[in-house]
Amino acid sequence: FSHHSNKESCFIQRESLLHLYAKQVIRNHLGLQLPPMPGTRPESEDKSSWWDFERMDEEVPQPGFQPDLVAHLRDGSQLFIEIAVTSFIGEEKLERIKTVGINTVEIDLSELLFNKQPIPSEEVKAHILEQTRNKSWIYPEPPPMPLLPAIDWQSIPAKPPAAEPQVKC
Repeated sequence: FSHHSNKESCFIQRESLLHLYAKQVIRNHLGLQLPPMPGTRPESEDKSSWWDFERMDEEVPQPGFQPDLVAHLRDGSQLFIEIAVTSFIGEEKLERIKTVGINTVEIDLSELLFNKQPIPSEEVKAHILEQTRNKSWIYPEPPPMPLLPAIDWQSIPAKPPAAEPQVKC
C-alpha cells in the first residue's frame, strides 16, 4: 500500500514490525513459554513452563502506563506482557507496575533486530513463543539473595602454625 499521494511506498521499521508481530503471535497462540516465577523452584529439569491464556487484550491503560498485552489467566488473574526491541522498562514504569501489583514479564527481542530472519517466519515465531532466555520477570521481583555471614579475616591466623616434626626410630 502507499501514502495518500500514491507516490511513496510506506516503510515500516524492522523494530516496529517485530514489536507488532510479537503481539500478534502471542495473541493468536493464547500462550507463552515462560521461565519460572521468582521465588519458585520448578520440580522438573525443564525449569520453564507453558502458560495458557483465556484471552488477550492489547494496550489496556493502567495508572501511568500501558502494557503491550494483558493476558487473562484461567484462575482469573492477569499477566502483563511487555515486548522490548530497543526500549526496555525503566525505573518509573517499574514503580508503576509494582504499585498495580500485577505479574509482569518482559520479552527481549533485541537480538532479532539485526539478524536476517524474515518477519513473519516460523523461526521468529518460535523465538517469541518458546524461547525463555530472552524473557524476564519484572514483577514479582526475585527475592533478595541471602547475605552470607561476614568473615572476620583478622581472627584467622595469617599462617598456620608449623607442625612439630615427627621423629622416627
